[in-house]
Amino acid sequence: MKIRIIFITLIFGFLTSCEDNATEIVQPGTVVDEVAFETIEDLELGLNGVYNTYAMNAQIRFNAVFTDNAKRGFSSNGQQQELFNFFLNSNSAIAETIWADRYGVINFANRVIEGSELVEVEEEDQDQVDNILGQLLALRAIAHFDLLKYYTPDYNNPEAKSAIYMDLVPDINEELPRESVQDLFDLIRQDLLNAQELVNEDNGVSFIDKDVVKAYRAELALYSGNNQLALDLSNELIGKYPLADQNQYLNMFADTDTTEVIWQLFKGQDDTRIGSAFFFNFAVTNADPYWEASNQLYNLVEQNVDIRSFALFGPETNIVSENSEDNVIIINKYPGKGIDPLVNDIKMMRISEIYLIKAEAQAKLNSLPEAAQTVFEIRDARFLTPQNVPTYNDLDEALIDILKERRIELAFEGQRYLDLKRLGGELNLGVTRNEVDCGSFSAPCALPRSSNKFTFPIPQAELNANSNVEQNPGY
Repeated sequence: MKIRIIFITLIFGFLTSCEDNATEIVQPGTVVDEVAFETIEDLELGLNGVYNTYAMNAQIRFNAVFTDNAKRGFSSNGQQQELFNFFLNSNSAIAETIWADRYGVINFANRVIEGSELVEVEEEDQDQVDNILGQLLALRAIAHFDLLKYYTPDYNNPEAKSAIYMDLVPDINEELPRESVQDLFDLIRQDLLNAQELVNEDNGVSFIDKDVVKAYRAELALYSGNNQLALDLSNELIGKYPLADQNQYLNMFADTDTTEVIWQLFKGQDDTRIGSAFFFNFAVTNADPYWEASNQLYNLVEQNVDIRSFALFGPETNIVSENSEDNVIIINKYPGKGIDPLVNDIKMMRISEIYLIKAEAQAKLNSLPEAAQTVFEIRDARFLTPQNVPTYNDLDEALIDILKERRIELAFEGQRYLDLKRLGGELNLGVTRNEVDCGSFSAPCALPRSSNKFTFPIPQAELNANSNVEQNPGY
């Protein structure tokens, strides 16, 4: 990996996140670590800079638009229609954005970790420094995990190529190779285990602590096929965090309740406006969406019965008739929180996702009744009317229902494409859109799971600069 592809100028204390342009060059000598890191307060500023660099807008929008959860909004001027048309190649902005953003996070984390060695730490301050280092290791691991998810063609092939692993600040001319799937799983796992030892028991929902690390260890275990570990870790978290009740659930997305939030990225007035993933200026009153929720997703959710319908679809939604091309379906996951109509905290990990990890692990361990009970517990918390425990006759039936529940529970949270890539691969399910939805942009209505586009291409800029990196199949 050539540094010029990834490294954004790093001046801690003045870091801002620029999600659509993460490819600026750091000139030699721009940052002098001996000056940047002199005190624990400098390390705290560095850590906050790393958090601020972790961008989600592009990922959240892509997962909705490239799949079946979105359709053209009534204020659209054609924004991102290439994604809706399944256009994806090595020059695509989304492939470059996520690659550059996550390696930016990794680079910044590594710089602070290296800088910590320059700080003289008194014995009574060691726990504070350890907590900072643990969060940095976790952020590095989570960023690598994102890269593994998007750029790995086959999670189940241990010898297949995945992403580049960085645990240091490389020389400007260094060209690092892609790791194998197995090696990258192992390296991420070790970073998370090391982080678990260092971070505090409780850092609050806006910072990484032991529970956040445990949650990502559970997800990593699921991805790597260690279903028993995924189940065990999930049970530990479920024993500690309750599912939100219905009022708490709605308040959670208004940023006034964190009952079931394990980790969120806090956003203030001058931070990235997550609502801009779907709207120009306003997400609720006078909403001006360039993307709306799809008719297919709307039809899947039991309106006014499932509390999630109120969080998914905004008050300005207007249904002319079922599947009408004139339906206006406003996305309500990010309604704004007062300081700005498009600013919301970003829920990175909620206990409901841990329930879904648990259900999938149970199903794969052939505990189908137990998996059904776990899914029921989510539905029981979300529905205004009594629900029945589902019955699963085989693994495929269980996974299909879990995939459906993930689609509703995690809609517009940056998961749908990845769910179809992973679970859809096991079930041979790709994207199948409602005809009215795909017709909103005269786009294809289907993308088979066999398509190479369920894996991101390595960005062309990386290929041009790094002779040790090869392109993914099909690009």
